[in-house]
Amino acid sequence: MSRQFFCALGKSSAGQFKLRRKELRGKKLSLEFNSVSQLHRNSAEKRGRAVAIRSPRWGKYVDYTWEEYRRHSDQLAGALLESGFLPGSRVAILSENRYEWLVTDQAVLTIGGVTVPVHTSLSGEQIEWQLRHSEATWLFLSGASLWEKIATRLKDLPDLEGIVFFDPLEDRIVPGPRYVVRTWRQLQGRGRQLLQRAPEMVRNREEDLKVGPDHLATIIYTSGTTGEPKGVMLSHGNLVSNAVNRQQVAQYTSQDIKLS
Repeated sequence: MSRQFFCALGKSSAGQFKLRRKELRGKKLSLEFNSVSQLHRNSAEKRGRAVAIRSPRWGKYVDYTWEEYRRHSDQLAGALLESGFLPGSRVAILSENRYEWLVTDQAVLTIGGVTVPVHTSLSGEQIEWQLRHSEATWLFLSGASLWEKIATRLKDLPDLEGIVFFDPLEDRIVPGPRYVVRTWRQLQGRGRQLLQRAPEMVRNREEDLKVGPDHLATIIYTSGTTGEPKGVMLSHGNLVSNAVNRQQVAQYTSQDIKLS
């Protein structure tokens, strides 16, 4: 899942990592930011046109700056708000690692939603169970291959209001009786129009919501090897403290590249 990042360490770096972790053990962690979106927006404002993500596409790597990463997140957030998105709504993300996964995560968290990452290796029946159990109102998925797993099951999900495809739509993908179908490009385009007219639309909503450390951010399901999967509920405070603690331990610099 795209929220986890892994860094390859050499022998000497690994030793420094362990030493630094030992030094920090037991120390109280002070959080400067109340939410994931606050931390992300601060990073984007500081780093601007520096490369944030290098994503493989069409046989080569495409760079996205921090400025673009934040702007695309706000555009998607704006489009979701126009669609009637409510704080606390659950949004499932069924996709391989890709740039759109990360933008969706940030957009949803910015407007008070909860993301539900779903493993692409699950069966259609398992995916349906997690969508139903989490009460997901929106489903973002990569493309037709994953759609084929779940297409016949979506009609039985009463909470589902919308489906968004990262890839262009194919002819065999049609709306359901209760949900709309959109593409990533459509929502980004609509969000761009909205923010051109009201640039502070998303930021104002973010400030009004006052999302704090105790607010639910994500539900991650266990593998279910010993029974039904369990939904692990993580707050904004959990995720922010993880990011801040990791930085203090590993002491990343702007020159480091992290592999996801």
